[in-house]
Amino acid sequence: MLYFSLFSGEIYDSPTELTDPFQIPLKTKPANSCSKCHGRFYTCYLTTNKQYQICNKCVKKYVDAERLLRSVEANRINRKTS
Repeated sequence: MLYFSLFSGEIYDSPTELTDPFQIPLKTKPANSCSKCHGRFYTCYLTTNKQYQICNKCVKKYVDAERLLRSVEANRINRKTS
């Protein structure tokens, strides 16, 4: 399972499901041919938030929406119980 970290800007493979809200699940690695991010999946680093700005062009193609919605729902339930 591929993930993109908003804080480190890295794409990495993880054998388990992550529930961290700052990890974005990906279907595949972004293509190097993207004219905005060149396969990095981010366009710039936001110093005010200290996180990477996701490439708007690649989000629709590469984010695994089903896994993202499951992790968002899991985080919502964890916040209500704690």
